[in-house]
Amino acid sequence: MKIAIVGAAGFLGSRSVEYLTLGHGIKTRPIVRKYSDLARLSRFTVDWRIADAMHESELTKAFDGCDFVIHSIMGDNKSIACCARPAYNAAQAVGIKKIIYISSAAIYDQLQGSEANESARIRRSRLGQYSSAKLQAEQEFMSLSSRGSVKVVALRPSIIIGPRSHWIAEPTKQLLTGKVFLADGGVGWCNCIYVDNLIDIALLACHCDTLGSEVFNVDDNRNLTWMQYYEHLATHLGISHQDIQAVPPPPPERSRFRSTRLFKFLSSCTPPLVKLALRKSALIRHRADDFHHNHSNEGSLINPIIAALHITPWQLSTVKLRESLVYKPTVDLDESFRRSIGWLRFAGIL
Repeated sequence: MKIAIVGAAGFLGSRSVEYLTLGHGIKTRPIVRKYSDLARLSRFTVDWRIADAMHESELTKAFDGCDFVIHSIMGDNKSIACCARPAYNAAQAVGIKKIIYISSAAIYDQLQGSEANESARIRRSRLGQYSSAKLQAEQEFMSLSSRGSVKVVALRPSIIIGPRSHWIAEPTKQLLTGKVFLADGGVGWCNCIYVDNLIDIALLACHCDTLGSEVFNVDDNRNLTWMQYYEHLATHLGISHQDIQAVPPPPPERSRFRSTRLFKFLSSCTPPLVKLALRKSALIRHRADDFHHNHSNEGSLINPIIAALHITPWQLSTVKLRESLVYKPTVDLDESFRRSIGWLRFAGIL
C-alpha cells in the first residue's frame, strides 16, 4: 500500500506522513507545492513530489504508483472550493482506489439543534466563505465519484488537537498568561479529535474494501464543553484554571444576507437615492457599534469566530462512523494532552 498525501506541509498532512511511516510502516508520498515545504519532512526517506493541487497534469504524475490519496490542502477559500476536480480526474487517470477528503464540521455553522449528523440539510448560502468552500469541494468530490471509478470518503472533523495544533498551543499560551476569555463561559461543545485518531479513521476507510463513497462526522466523543476542555488542559499543565473569564457571546451574524439572491434582487430594484440613504444610515449604526466595541473591555478580548465556537450548540453525531467502520478512539483525552504537552516542552513553549 502506498498513500499520496496532498497538503503534506500542513499540520494534518505532515503528521500523516510521520504517523503512517513510523507508526504503521506504510509507504507515503508527500505532495507539496514548493521545495521549502519539504523542510519538516526531510528527516524521513520518503518519495515526495512537487505539484500544485490545482493542476490536474501535475497531480496525475504525482499520484502515479499510489493506491490511495489523503487530500488535506490548506489555502485560500477559492483554492479549497476548486480543488476537487483536478484531484479526482488525476486519481481516476492513474487508477487510485479511493480518495480520503478531509472536509470540515464548519459546514454545520448555522445548524440549529443539539446534534449534527451527516443527513442534516445545509444551505451553502447561509455559510461563511471558508465553510462554503469546504462544502463546495466536498459536494463536487461526491458528485464526481457518483459518475467515476474512484470512491471518495469525506471526513468532517471540527477541532483537531495534538502536537503542533493551534488548539493546543494558543490555549496553553492563554492559560500561562492568565488571559483566558470564553464566550458565554465556554458552555458550547468542543467537538475535538486527536490527530492520530483522525488518521486512523482515514486508514480504516482505505482498508475497508466494501466501503463506497460516504461522508462521516469524525469526533472522539469526549462530551466536553469548551470550559471543560480548558480545565483539563490546565490540569495537565499543572496550573490553575481559576482565571478563566466569561465574556458575552457574539451578536448574531448580519452580513451573510448580502450574499443571498434575495438581497441582490432587492438591491437591483432599489432606486439610487434610497440606496444612498440606507448606506448613510448603516454607516451611522456601524460607527455606533464600533464605539460600543472599542469602549467595552470584554468585547475586544476575543475573536468573533473563536467566540462563536465557544457557544457551539451541537455535538457531532458519530453513530454512522462507529457502525460503518467499527471505530473506537485509540488515544484517549489524557494521553492526547500528555503527548501534546510533551511537544510543547520540546518546542520551548513550556
